[in-house]
Amino acid sequence: FDESKEEFGQAVAGGHKAGRIDHLPVFLLERGKFLCHQKDFEQSQADLDEAKEIIERCGMKLYKTDAALLQAKLNLEQNKEAQL
Repeated sequence: FDESKEEFGQAVAGGHKAGRIDHLPVFLLERGKFLCHQKDFEQSQADLDEAKEIIERCGMKLYKTDAALLQAKLNLEQNKEAQL
């Protein structure tokens, strides 16, 4: 888990540093999925929100679908945890 989290962090940081806005949503969405799976809902939502901001600003319609799917998964997982 820790090694994977570090790798995702490096990918996102590298995307920011390189100014590769076209790749950043993918990195953020994938890290958001990973964090959701690990039950780190707050950070997952933060990554999703950042990705959605870039997606909207740049008109990346294909990524908009991926963001909506992650938001749905995140909501479902949070609701499952709340019911426990």
